[in-house]
Amino acid sequence: MNEVKPEIYFLRYAYPCSHILLKRGEINEKTFELIKKSAIEGKMYITEEDIKRIFWRAFNHLRDISSMEKLKLFWRFEHSKIILEKFSGNLEIARECMVFPCIVTRTKANSLIAKMPFFHETLSLKNELVRDVKKGDRITKHYSHACEKIDEETYERMVEALKKIIR
Repeated sequence: MNEVKPEIYFLRYAYPCSHILLKRGEINEKTFELIKKSAIEGKMYITEEDIKRIFWRAFNHLRDISSMEKLKLFWRFEHSKIILEKFSGNLEIARECMVFPCIVTRTKANSLIAKMPFFHETLSLKNELVRDVKKGDRITKHYSHACEKIDEETYERMVEALKKIIR
């Protein structure tokens, strides 16, 4: 990712789960579209105060979203652990909301095919958020979206961290 603001980085992971908030009635269609537009275009169409109000569950674990380092640690390593604990270790229920590293096997117009090593699955993911992705790239997956390209070292660290929490 090129010099992405922390707020946009946060929304690139929060947007994929915002459809759940829409279904629950916690946000309306207009707010959902502003979140989506912000995440995809990399420009803020929603205030930081609204982000904190809407995604209050994440802010139970994050004090703020100004530190890119803290956000990367949260989304790449802490979020999945928190989600799995929330669902009492029930991986089948928690896994959709968890963040997983994947390897791209094929790209399409607005989607990509990626291999998720934990479940030996091949997935079709929406690719609205990741630029210049190609076969062999490492990415993160949250819900049905590719969220960011990661390097090999981050990929391996994520795999190892997930092995410790997935039994």
